[in-house]
Amino acid sequence: MITKITGLQHHDIDKISDSLVIGNAVFVKRQFELDKEPEKGCDGIAYACTCKNVLIGYLSLIRTLRKYYREANNMEDQKRTKEWGEATKAIRNQLFLDYGNTGQEEWVTRVAGLLYFRNGDWLEFDKYGILPPDEQETWQLRQAAINFDNVEAF
Repeated sequence: MITKITGLQHHDIDKISDSLVIGNAVFVKRQFELDKEPEKGCDGIAYACTCKNVLIGYLSLIRTLRKYYREANNMEDQKRTKEWGEATKAIRNQLFLDYGNTGQEEWVTRVAGLLYFRNGDWLEFDKYGILPPDEQETWQLRQAAINFDNVEAF
């Protein structure tokens, strides 16, 4: 199951944006001190995503994705956000079960996609590769997607 992560740490991403590629290991760890108040349908649990010892973002909260869905300007954006939410919910449910059953607080996954932005244009990578060196300064990394191989949607 592939989901995007939010809260990309723009002040740190320059450290790894030239080497963050599809297939890089991402370490997902529960961050108890950052947990938010649970609400209906949202557990509020914070999961930090780290690659090459740099925090690159967090597994999205369901309430955040609901907000994105409400703010979507068209059906296509709503559809993408709904798919993102369904994947995130399935992953969060699995992580919750792992923690409840075995006490697991850390998981290893892989980078599955990278989304870049430049002058109103978006460029998405989903296969191995990085931007050519002459284009790395003009495209800005905006979002990464991660793949939890062992999670299936029901």
